[in-house]
Amino acid sequence: MPQIPEYIQTLQTQFEAETQPFKKVHRLIDLSEAVIKFHTVVILSNFMESMTKTLQSQEDIATARGILAQGLKTPSLGIWAFFTEKIFPLIPKEDLFWEDFQSYFEKTLKKASAEIIPFRNSYAHGSTPDDKECLADIKKILPHLDKILKGGIIDRYELRVGEVIKGTRVSSIVSLEKEGKSLVLSPLLVYRDSEKRGIAGGSTGLVGEPSRTTPAVSDGKQKSSVPEALEGNLTVEGGSTSSPTGSSGTQKSSVPEAARAERSRSIEGPYTTVRRFFYFNDLRNEKKISLLNYEASEHIRDEELKKAFDEVFPLKSWEKKSVSPFKSRIEELTENFKGRREELLRLETFFREKNKGHFFIWGGPGIGKSTLVARALQLSRASQEKGGATEEEAFAVGKDIHFIEYFIRRGTDH
Repeated sequence: MPQIPEYIQTLQTQFEAETQPFKKVHRLIDLSEAVIKFHTVVILSNFMESMTKTLQSQEDIATARGILAQGLKTPSLGIWAFFTEKIFPLIPKEDLFWEDFQSYFEKTLKKASAEIIPFRNSYAHGSTPDDKECLADIKKILPHLDKILKGGIIDRYELRVGEVIKGTRVSSIVSLEKEGKSLVLSPLLVYRDSEKRGIAGGSTGLVGEPSRTTPAVSDGKQKSSVPEALEGNLTVEGGSTSSPTGSSGTQKSSVPEAARAERSRSIEGPYTTVRRFFYFNDLRNEKKISLLNYEASEHIRDEELKKAFDEVFPLKSWEKKSVSPFKSRIEELTENFKGRREELLRLETFFREKNKGHFFIWGGPGIGKSTLVARALQLSRASQEKGGATEEEAFAVGKDIHFIEYFIRRGTDH
């Protein structure tokens, strides 16, 4: 019977088992992130698959690619949620893997995320609230997370592990499957070898959890490395398995022998290879993809998987062909710019001569505050690229000046 993915159940168990308030609130953060990201993984995977079989408008495709090209480099939890909100409406209704997602999103996920994300961000950057504050936050946030977990979406379909991803040795494809429907979730979610090895019969690094690897055998054959606790909702080779609830049944194998042999590599001695689910995390390293496992708090960088990721999400190519919302807004604001020479000169002087302080621009609605700043930025960029004053206007800014591009615009995402 379909159920919440096992790794999310593990996080839930870890949260419930933790008694120290500060640690417990961070277990809740881990669980919340994994749950919100799971939705995004499904929606993005659904969109990418939909592009290959349904004729969609080039405008919708360009919009999605522009959002992903900018956001996937170092996505925060808020950006993951933003992906879901902006991209699921671009999927044709007949292609939605979760058919009733729109209703669920509006009634449940969007409202819960609006509470969970600020809570998660408040604990960033070394925040150390006292036990009383932690317990109060848990009491406030947990009902919102419960609504998501009981919303009838995240427990739909079975999470399965398939073949090794082409071009990699230890990362396997993860998909959602039920009644003939299948959606590949990799490379945003993969099942792979962990760098934290487990000792047979010992700890795998999961807090409060026994070893999840099958004990090593001594007949010279390769050892099974599929976590026992995952067998209930993973299709693994071997035919009959038992579900976590104890009910019996036979699950078909979706793991070819060669792929399983590759995945189930053992290492010398009493250690067994531990395999875990990893989310895509970021692209801070140009040659490697960063992956994150929540239940073991493990970061991994993988060069092989980066190549597979680039095949699905060619972000550099998308960047060249799309205009970011920020750049689009700059062009919109400055299209018919005229005058304001005195104000621009004062801005140029400030950029060149000051290394601290503030420069305020104020005025009534529509008088041109944003337009003035946009034009100053546009001229500064042109000056830095040219290495001196622009031909259009005498505006020169050194290359050592850096700009933080940021708009707050009422009623929009900027």
